[in-house]
This record gives sequence, C-alpha cells and structure tokens, in this order.
Amino acid sequence: MGNKTILIIALFVAFISCSKEDRKTSVEGRVITFGTETKATNEPLRMGLYQTIVGTGLGTGEKLVDETVTDTNGFYEFSFKPEGNSSYYLRLITQPIAKHFSISYSNQVQLERGIKQKKDYVLHPHAWVKLRLINNGPHFPGDMIRYTIGVGGIKQLNGPVNNESDYLVYGNRQVTISYTVFRGDEKFDGQSVVPFVAAFDTVNYSIEY
Repeated sequence: MGNKTILIIALFVAFISCSKEDRKTSVEGRVITFGTETKATNEPLRMGLYQTIVGTGLGTGEKLVDETVTDTNGFYEFSFKPEGNSSYYLRLITQPIAKHFSISYSNQVQLERGIKQKKDYVLHPHAWVKLRLINNGPHFPGDMIRYTIGVGGIKQLNGPVNNESDYLVYGNRQVTISYTVFRGDEKFDGQSVVPFVAAFDTVNYSIEY
C-alpha cells in the first residue's frame, strides 16, 4: 500500500470522526419522578438546552441555546448542531416543582454530541419519616443520642428521651438512620434502615436504645 493510499485513508477516518462531533444532535425525553416511569407533574415545565463555554466548567459560563415546554405527558425534545468543543446539557428552567426537591446545577442531564438519544430528566420526590426515639435505660446523667436522617445535618437529644419528630427525606427509596448513643461511660454506634419510603408519603418508624 503506497503512501498516497495511506494518506487518503487517514484523511477519511479523520473526516468521519470530526463530522460525527459536528453533525446534528437530537434528544427526546420525559420529566419523571425518581423510581417511576411516570410524569413528575401535570403542569407544563420549561426545559432549557445549555451550552458550556469551553474552559469554564459546568454550571459557569453557560449559555442558554434553546428552550421548550413539556407537553401534557411531560415529554420534551431538542435538535441542534453542536459548536466547537462545547458540551451540552439539559436543565429545567421552571422552579420550584411542587412536592419535589429544588432544582440545582447538579440536576442536569449531559448530552452526547452527534447522535439521536433518549434522556429522561429525573426529579426527586419529597417524603417524610415520623421518627420516634426511645431511651429504655438504664438512665445516666449525660445520656445523649446524636443521629442523622434525611436531608438535614446532625441532630442531638439528651436525657431519658421519648421523642417523636417529622423529617423530610427523599422518597421512593430506603432511608438510612445513623446514630451514636452515649450512656454513662459507654458509647456505641448504630444504624437502622427504613425499608422503603414511597414518594409523598409519611412512614412511622421507631428506634429504641
């Protein structure tokens, strides 16, 4: 095989690889609730197609390229031709979404260039755990429990506890409760798992120590 033939093949391969990146890109999807295949809301939502300016990182230096409104079943679609080396992603413009957690820069869907693709946009639903903590004793001065649950930080209760509180958590999944108990000179760590909390539901759960 001559040098001329090798050069032609190399140019052809380079043309194919470049043209794939530059050719038309399309995406279709649906705004759904995590853990389901159903639409997240009956309301129309504004969905944006964003371009990241090269060298600035996701979430900064972005440009809104196009936007659309979801149909009655929560579906959307975009078609565009990529520019340069920029990356593209989807993010909802509509805020807030009732019963779902707030949308942030982390709630975005990265797109592949030069292909037709299906990309759903997933929203995380609210749910609640009604947690009762019971200190069965023996009781000592300085008894304390520290614990984490849901989307909040570390909580703390002292003394002979028999307490019930509601906590906001992510729905359609297990919820892990991690805790540390201090009793007298002893300390022990524990972990308890609420098996499943359905979206928009409230589950009663108790831990005795």
